[in-house]
Amino acid sequence: MKFSDLLNSDDIGKTVSDEIIKDVKEGLGGSFVGNMVLDYITESREKEITMSSYSKNNKGCATCEFWGGNRKPSGSSAEVGSSSAKGKCYLKGGPQYNSDMSPEGSCNKWKEWAQL
Repeated sequence: MKFSDLLNSDDIGKTVSDEIIKDVKEGLGGSFVGNMVLDYITESREKEITMSSYSKNNKGCATCEFWGGNRKPSGSSAEVGSSSAKGKCYLKGGPQYNSDMSPEGSCNKWKEWAQL
């Protein structure tokens, strides 16, 4: 895999090994580009650690078709950047319509997110 492919990967935190980080430090350490690359890798790893996972079995906003927050599917769960994330409810006529909802929010109109 090319380094440029890694930079465009959603899974960079999982893909980049400590050995690659060491190579970047040795080859580009102290340079503007080297510092940018290391910051990006570190940030990606931190995001991976702080992701919250929500099972569709709980029928919360994070796994609802009508929730507009940032998330990604992971099997039968939705991964959200953090439990403090917010997303608009887009169910017209629903009890929470156009409200900022947390991933843990819920209502009696839940519909499974199509990507799960």
